[in-house]
Amino acid sequence: MGRRAGRVGFRYSVPSLHFERSTELTELEAACVLYLAQRADITGLAPSPAELDALHIALSRLSGGLAARLLR
Repeated sequence: MGRRAGRVGFRYSVPSLHFERSTELTELEAACVLYLAQRADITGLAPSPAELDALHIALSRLSGGLAARLLR
């Protein structure tokens, strides 16, 4: 991932399928991807404490305060 001006460049590939894609994500979208990667035990990908805070705040707004149950 590469960061610039509030955007995060994200590239992934599946070599066995000869598949590669890249996109730009918002910082919040990137935090979500990192959180999910960490939950999937993907080594080397984890959100920072600040990214987790941002994700928690966003989920709290969307869930009416149930984010504590969503992020474990």
